[in-house]
Amino acid sequence: MPMDRGQTRSSEQGLESPRAEHSLLGSFAASALDAGLQRPVNGISQLAGSVVGRSLPELHLVNPSKPTDRTEAFVQQAGASVGMIVPFLISRAAVRGAFGNRLGTSIASNAIEGGATGAFMGAVLTPVETGRDFLSGRLSNAVTDAGTFAVLGASARGLSGIRAFSVTPESGLLASVGKGAGIGAISGIPAGLTSAELGSLTSGKGLASQQELGKSVTDFAMFGGILGGFGGAASHYRYQRVGSVPFSLNLDSAKAQPLKVQADVAQAASTQPAKFEQMGAQSGKVEQIRVEPITAARIKTPQEKPISFDQRKLLGEGDEGKVYSNNDGSVTKVFFDRTANMDAVKGIYEKLQSIGVRTPKILEVGKTKDGSPALRMEQIGDGDHLQFQLIAGELTRADMVALRQQYYAFGDALTSSGIRIDWQLKNMRLQDGKLYILDPSFLKQEPMSPLTLNRYAQAIGPRP
Repeated sequence: MPMDRGQTRSSEQGLESPRAEHSLLGSFAASALDAGLQRPVNGISQLAGSVVGRSLPELHLVNPSKPTDRTEAFVQQAGASVGMIVPFLISRAAVRGAFGNRLGTSIASNAIEGGATGAFMGAVLTPVETGRDFLSGRLSNAVTDAGTFAVLGASARGLSGIRAFSVTPESGLLASVGKGAGIGAISGIPAGLTSAELGSLTSGKGLASQQELGKSVTDFAMFGGILGGFGGAASHYRYQRVGSVPFSLNLDSAKAQPLKVQADVAQAASTQPAKFEQMGAQSGKVEQIRVEPITAARIKTPQEKPISFDQRKLLGEGDEGKVYSNNDGSVTKVFFDRTANMDAVKGIYEKLQSIGVRTPKILEVGKTKDGSPALRMEQIGDGDHLQFQLIAGELTRADMVALRQQYYAFGDALTSSGIRIDWQLKNMRLQDGKLYILDPSFLKQEPMSPLTLNRYAQAIGPRP
């Protein structure tokens, strides 16, 4: 959707209004306010008016002026891009609320989510141009925005799988923002072309002109870059740097203590064993398990012998790295970030195990032949995660009973310990009646929000 398509009457009046702001800052603010508040509100007002059969009041807070030079035109584009994030996020929240957790993380899923987001945004929050038929105008908006944001979402998801653009827990803030902005800006190019062509065709004007194509591409490259930059920043704060995660390996207490990672082997070797409760996978009864003490012999530094894997046996790829099957009951995960601390990653798994959260066993940490950090761990399942298991209907009634027991037990263990991990169904799997956290990604010394657990309650079922 071009930033100036579907202007409200207030915006059109602003082209000739003597009160229009002419300063660059004023132009930016007026465009941002128009795109982020005035036009969405007027779009809703138009829609409500069509339902009740009469015109309803509209906002006339700002009147964006017609740009006098290229600089002002660029500033207005930037302001409109920033403002448009608001209706976009509102639309995406509505779509995610409607779909729940039924959408995955594939390119097709992102295209579906983007298309539904655009359809909602165009049909509900985008006003129709003055003088145009309401129904045909809203339909044009919905079709144009659906196609535009479907392409934007699919392109962004495809680019995020490229190693150069991957954002990991170890990525710095500037790197995360830069990669996110790069993904968004590049994705905005095909999205802009789609928007221009669909907007022109659905308006009955035929194919878009070169000028319309150029402006639309610029608009959406800017919008995608800004949105991607915000997303990169959010990813950075979502993924705590593994090397500075404040959690304790002290097993004297079942509750996590806000201590730093014990890097000293002698200190780690002095920790004592303790008993912890863990929910039974089949019977639902609480069993006592004994956690073995961490000794110097168990804490291995990267070995001289490289960790081997077969590149032909790729199981999957995520934000952090790629996972390969070894055909011996184990998998090798190779990390993209060459500075990743494998001992710290291993510590996260051991910490979760110590509070009763089941994870695959780490068998070996080190590096591959090319120097990439890697770990070898127990293979759980065939590569499909819990979200896919639920969507595909793979789980029996007995499986669902066991899943509910362990899902909430794991959540309670994390909550009582005051720690948080990347709690996503795609990071879990139910195997032989046992729930595993396959990829916790990070561990933070902060409470798990009840909203995090409740996010997937509909798919998991009520607390037993």
